[in-house]
Amino acid sequence: AFLTLAPNLPHYDIEFQGMIEPKFIPFEEGLAPNHRLENAEPLSRGVEDSSSLGYLKGPESFAVKDDFLYTGVQGGDILRLNLNDPKKPWEFVVKIGSFCQETHHEEICGRPLGLDFDSDGQLIVADAYYGLYKVNVETGDKTALVPSSLEIDGKRNRITNSLVLTKDSKVVYFTVSSTNFPLHNGMYELMTMP
Repeated sequence: AFLTLAPNLPHYDIEFQGMIEPKFIPFEEGLAPNHRLENAEPLSRGVEDSSSLGYLKGPESFAVKDDFLYTGVQGGDILRLNLNDPKKPWEFVVKIGSFCQETHHEEICGRPLGLDFDSDGQLIVADAYYGLYKVNVETGDKTALVPSSLEIDGKRNRITNSLVLTKDSKVVYFTVSSTNFPLHNGMYELMTMP
């Protein structure tokens, strides 16, 4: 009743359904609890290491190429850290979206969630708002592979989320977390799952 009667909430023509709890799968073999990460040390501490950028919030996916660690952050920037000298600040590489004043305007800035390099050294990016892109990290040139505006089976990718490439980089598999709601309204997707 709250969602139906609440003012100023966007209207979506969605049917709500109950959810069936998945079967429990025990952690065994490679997934068994272990202590391998207990002695891990941070490469970067965030804001104090990124003084030239002013922030480093929300990295979700990482990719490594030529001694650089790449990630996308809230606000749409794709950044890199020099692994040979991690005390250097993070460097800006590219942005899939447009410049925006505030990092929470991701529908304008973009939100890179998945990253991986192909065999040609091009960075493949799954941006929640803009879709699947190929980026030349040296020039900043970007090419839409599957833009979010493209309809597939009559539906648009509202949240392009993660990706993986085959070993020969000829095929990119990517996930779409919603065809109904954009990322800033992604909670509705959880409430409408069968």
